Amino acid sequence: PERTTEIEFRNKILQLKAAKIPAPMGGDWSWLVIARDITQLKQAQLRSITLNEKLHQADRLASLGQMAAGIAHEINNPLSIILPNIDLLDRRYKSLLEYLEILENNNFKKALEFKKNEGFPKVLYEIPEIIAECKEAGARIQATTEEMRNFTRKSEDTGILVDVCELLESSMALVKTQIKFKARINKELPKGLTRIVAHKAELGQAFFNILLNAGQAIEGGKEEENWIRVSAEQVGDLIKVEIANTGEPIPKENIGKLFDPFFTTKGERQGTGLGLSICYDTVRKHGGKIEVSSGEDIETVFRIWIPLDTGIKLDAGNEAEDDEQDLERPKLLLIDDEILILKSYSRLLSPKFEIETVGSGEAAIEVLESPVGAVFDLILCDLMMPGVTGIDVYERIRQKSKKKAGRFIFLTGGTFTPDATRFLRDSGVPTISKPVKAQRLISLLKKYAMRVKKDGKVSSI
Repeated sequence: PERTTEIEFRNKILQLKAAKIPAPMGGDWSWLVIARDITQLKQAQLRSITLNEKLHQADRLASLGQMAAGIAHEINNPLSIILPNIDLLDRRYKSLLEYLEILENNNFKKALEFKKNEGFPKVLYEIPEIIAECKEAGARIQATTEEMRNFTRKSEDTGILVDVCELLESSMALVKTQIKFKARINKELPKGLTRIVAHKAELGQAFFNILLNAGQAIEGGKEEENWIRVSAEQVGDLIKVEIANTGEPIPKENIGKLFDPFFTTKGERQGTGLGLSICYDTVRKHGGKIEVSSGEDIETVFRIWIPLDTGIKLDAGNEAEDDEQDLERPKLLLIDDEILILKSYSRLLSPKFEIETVGSGEAAIEVLESPVGAVFDLILCDLMMPGVTGIDVYERIRQKSKKKAGRFIFLTGGTFTPDATRFLRDSGVPTISKPVKAQRLISLLKKYAMRVKKDGKVSSI
């Protein structure tokens, strides 16, 4: 039987093929080995993979440019709720302090007058409502930044479990300002659809690009007459997604070219011609296919079929949460160059943890290399800091104490350099994305503290 293998020899990649053949004139069998230099072929394959990744990222960034105004709108609207409410809470707080000071001086006549002028106690009853509004607006901003983080994140070899309906909702949230005043969105997205293993950022980008094309096909100002229909359902061992619109139909001669790289009917400044090509490539990567139908008397429909088994390996980091147990207050070192984050997290965590804070990487190294550094159960460190970064701190400490290094957790706002991405992938250090809800942060830190108590380190890797 023939055997094939590849080896590296003197900076070359050789493909070796070996076959067992009968010796001439009888006798023992012999092996025939043929060596082929495939160095250039391998280099070309690597360049092709790298170029493909860059095209995906370039199209994602081009899409971000189109979304920029909408993103600003999605952040500025909640801020328009938060900032006036904080100003109002500040005024209420100062008024309450003044009222308490009047009472302490036993000036009851002035207190009654002040109470009447300030509207006490009625205005105080508004405070829970004001706080609830601020929390809801903050959650909206957090959702927007999380959607952006998912959208721009480079894909990995492995995937995560994805709810297709949730991903469609997220893509619609990103594109809604492009569709506003053009069409209504009709959704048919069932709960509990079987989750699939997928590259979340890439699949989300594919849905976004198709939704964006649907919006661009519809003329503005006729919102009541036009609609975009988004649906998903499970058909046997497949997930079927339909994104349909009542916009300008696609000419018959163009349907076969839609997924060709650089094919576009838009103006020079309006599109790269890569969007739908990348959609096609992404769906194929997930083991699926895309169908398109369009015509004068029918809606334009993009129909996407994705198998439940996409063939993508599940990321090992998708592990079950540890059971939480009550602990004595673990000792936590908090490292961040943002002083307001240090203050905010200290107030939040101090009832559950013993907190020490430092405001730079240099100061963190000094503390961790001192005798005090040995007492911390957890080290919560910002990843990207000016000067000495979180990675620098970790690497310096790891060289001297693997025990301390095993207690690191990184905080990140989502801005990753290629080096940082590789580091997080290879090191196995857990990360917590900012912003994070208060109870979620406490829960995660308690979970990691339990791991330290049990295994001596926070990572299960």
